[in-house]
Amino acid sequence: MAAERGVYSGEGRRGAGRFADQRRAPDASPSGGRAGTLVAEVAIGQRSGITVARGISSHAADDVGTDRFTKAGVLATILIVLAGSAAQLINYGFFDQRIGALGSGSDGGVFGAVGDIAVAAAAVSAWLVAARVRSARPVAAVLAGLLTFLAVDQAVGLHDHIPHWLAFYLPVLLASFVCLVAVARGIPWRPRHRVDHGAGRAVVERLVGVGLALLIFSFLLHLFGERLLLDLGVSDTTGLAVQVKAVVKHGTEVAGWLLIALGLLRLGLLSRRHPDAAAPPGVLRQAGHAAQPRLPRHEPR
Repeated sequence: MAAERGVYSGEGRRGAGRFADQRRAPDASPSGGRAGTLVAEVAIGQRSGITVARGISSHAADDVGTDRFTKAGVLATILIVLAGSAAQLINYGFFDQRIGALGSGSDGGVFGAVGDIAVAAAAVSAWLVAARVRSARPVAAVLAGLLTFLAVDQAVGLHDHIPHWLAFYLPVLLASFVCLVAVARGIPWRPRHRVDHGAGRAVVERLVGVGLALLIFSFLLHLFGERLLLDLGVSDTTGLAVQVKAVVKHGTEVAGWLLIALGLLRLGLLSRRHPDAAAPPGVLRQAGHAAQPRLPRHEPR
């Protein structure tokens, strides 16, 4: 019995020693290894989350700057149109249209030069979108070419020397309209690579949409404005009604081109500051899954 007690007590001491060794070195066991792996993966996930948060905060700051730029551009457009309209009416009311620089429709007028700059700005913005927005590059390149042609025509007056110019220019105008709508709203047949920033895209759509509406109104007023005045009994071609018609026509034209240029420029800036927005959704999902820690699977013993 004493021998048995010695055997039993020796086994008890050896078992207690093994238990104490396991308590001192938990990582040596399989469960300890899984716990250490979990801690490491959680730490990696936290660091990835911090990096993503920093990127989001940086993008948010860039968006605030873009929003301020957009508001400043809209305000500048309103001020330019009001200044040009006031100059036209002041030239009519106080100087009997003797100052050609104040005339909105004259070739040497300041307002006419602003209109040329507005069309050129829209063309440059379209080239910017073609260079930086991968999904819209084919359509934006066509749009940039069309707007460049219109800018050159606006500057040198090519259509003034072409008989029945409307028959040649109407297809160009329609193609420009279709390309502008496609670029502003996104390319429907390439949804996986469409640049979409929520509120950013909505602002671009509104800017381009309002700009197109103003241009259409100005074009229709150019075609039928004189006929409308004659139907209303206005026969004086130098009267106040004609001056108001000219102010509205040129004002809406300049405002339309400036808003379109602003919308395209905003789209180009957003695509540069958010390069991940043009990536396929699967790539973003894989990146999001990679940042998440994977929990160890507990197998039954």
